[in-house]
Amino acid sequence: MGSQYTNDQRKEIIKLHTEGGYSIRLLANKYQIGRTTIQSWLRAYRNETGEATQPQNRDIVRCSKEALAKKAMIREIEMQLAVLKSFQKELERWDVPK
Repeated sequence: MGSQYTNDQRKEIIKLHTEGGYSIRLLANKYQIGRTTIQSWLRAYRNETGEATQPQNRDIVRCSKEALAKKAMIREIEMQLAVLKSFQKELERWDVPK
């Protein structure tokens, strides 16, 4: 089965990782590509060029980790809010006027 990604797309993703500092995980999520696929592209790039492929700008990686942590926290709070709303509805249902 042939690849659905062009060489230009692969090069762009490799460039975002090596020069832009984006983590493999962030790129995989952004482009909906498996991390192992990106890792194999990076391995092939490293074998062709002999260059290191570690991100040069760690601030972007750190920010992306913080953003992922914040998104997880927001999802948790939204879930708690939904539970509280359903509890409130249940309390209102049982609240009998006198």
